[in-house]
Amino acid sequence: MDDEATFEVLVKPLMILSLDEIAKRQTDCTQDSELSLELLGDIVKDSDTLETIRSRYRKASKQLDRLGLVPNHPTIINHVLRPLIEARNCFILKMPVACIAQAGLVGEMVALWRFEMLKTEIGGKPLNKDRQKLLFGRSFDKMGQDQRVKVLEGLDDVDADLASKFTELRGLRRQYLHFLIEDESALETDSLKALKLASELIVVTLGITITDGRIQLPLKIAHYVRSLFRFDSEEPKD
Repeated sequence: MDDEATFEVLVKPLMILSLDEIAKRQTDCTQDSELSLELLGDIVKDSDTLETIRSRYRKASKQLDRLGLVPNHPTIINHVLRPLIEARNCFILKMPVACIAQAGLVGEMVALWRFEMLKTEIGGKPLNKDRQKLLFGRSFDKMGQDQRVKVLEGLDDVDADLASKFTELRGLRRQYLHFLIEDESALETDSLKALKLASELIVVTLGITITDGRIQLPLKIAHYVRSLFRFDSEEPKD
């Protein structure tokens, strides 16, 4: 798209300012804050509650650092970014299985989002749910994640690397949510891996680049979020 427009984005949407190193500040502890720390201590099972949370936040943030800009579109925020934030928060609070579950949900939401953006037509007719059932046996939203990825490989620009990210994330979620895992030695590592995979799926799908100080969007993303655009030539709305 040659036209320039402005639109809202969230900058560093996964940052928790009160925990981030650049925003640390000393405050007097009130009774409420002490009770809050005590509650968090019960959750994370650590005597040095705040430092534990900061440390885990930093670990999680390293897996998410490529996700710097996200268009402030309600579908993207509510269905894609929010479960990733919840996954990150679960990791911070020492809930690694919940982290993997929510990260896996991100993978499913990204697949649904990518399919929604396709606007696929067959024989000049839109690929609605009835035609999806005829072609695939069920509508896209009713498919298992493995079948969704195969459909996206056929219809979308999903290469082998991106497909493997979908598959690996699905495998992690399935492993910890559908089987009795006695050996949890890899759980911490796997939860961080799930965060990274979920984040990468969003980053690759958004495909945002910055050139000469301008944010550039792939055409299908630009079409999807076009309701956010404000062109310089437009009159302000009342």
